[in-house]
Amino acid sequence: MEAPTVRVKKARSYTWLIPIAIYVIALSVRLIGLKFSFPLLTHHDERLVIDPLIEMSRNHTLDSGRYAKPDQFLYSVLFGYLNLLSKILFHRNFGWAYADDPLFFYFHARLVVAVFGSLIPVLAWKIGKLFKGVDFSLAAAFLTCFYPPYILHSHYITADVLSTVFSLAVILFCLLYLQKQKWVWLVLACVTVAINTMEKYPGILSYGIVLVTIGISAFFVNNENGKQKWRKFLGGILITLAIVALSMFIFAPHLFFKLDQVRAALTVEARSTHLGADNLSWLGNMLFYLQTFINASGWIVAAFAVVGLAFSILSRQPSMLLIFFGAGYWVALSKLGLHWERWSLPMMITPLILAALGLTKLWGVIKPQKLT
Repeated sequence: MEAPTVRVKKARSYTWLIPIAIYVIALSVRLIGLKFSFPLLTHHDERLVIDPLIEMSRNHTLDSGRYAKPDQFLYSVLFGYLNLLSKILFHRNFGWAYADDPLFFYFHARLVVAVFGSLIPVLAWKIGKLFKGVDFSLAAAFLTCFYPPYILHSHYITADVLSTVFSLAVILFCLLYLQKQKWVWLVLACVTVAINTMEKYPGILSYGIVLVTIGISAFFVNNENGKQKWRKFLGGILITLAIVALSMFIFAPHLFFKLDQVRAALTVEARSTHLGADNLSWLGNMLFYLQTFINASGWIVAAFAVVGLAFSILSRQPSMLLIFFGAGYWVALSKLGLHWERWSLPMMITPLILAALGLTKLWGVIKPQKLT
């Protein structure tokens, strides 16, 4: 007689719970303080989003008529969400219901930003899993979850946290492309670059992540001759730029139809004069942002970032270049005449991810070894 076969049940994997837990923790932290400054509403930039939304709702249009930031993604999301709330609870268009309870609508607009800001540690967690030989996902999630400026600016109806989310998403999609070599990931990265640019003009710098990814794929991944590598590299640039431009036109066509107003807004945003300006040089601005990171994170995290920098170089993985987006953003934005702490949020991707890498690597070196 044949022996009966015994089916062995595979142990269930609950790893999918980890990003959910990270998100819940991040959101719970960011929900604290959403009523900041109520009832005074002292944050000047918040009304620059809410006031146009009132007129947009009254006129039934997604064109704010203001292109300084340009905040196009935030306008669209808040337009839909606040009008939905208004219809359900006030039975009126948001543009007309706003005056009944401004603080209610401010709270929910801030809630939307907090919901997006809570994605930062989740994206960092996934990024930490996509490098060979090291998994620094939990450290990356922890550091980005509790980095004070990421929490603080998740309370404001401004674009800086969203730009950080989109920049991390571009890095993630590009890493997945390098790992799987499927164009869908690169297309998603390009669409996210477009959304990032629509939200804040410096978001176009995140195309640099795509550019480096194309270079790595062309020159390091595939075994092809020199001409084929250059053809793939240059062809990839043309295709991805076209996807970015097309995505921007689909999501915000008015930015193309009103180029004169966009150009004027860019000129204003790139100005070097402001009542609080201290006229720092390019290097001075770089030092300002560096000091901002050290003040917010502390010298210990900064030291871990230096260790992570060393390990990233020693790893000799070309894909490590993608996490240096924040460094490139730091150098580029420091060229502008003005500087603000909130502009530093996308820059901090690099030192925080490097700190997570350094912390994980050091722990692997110094943790007690089991006696055999």
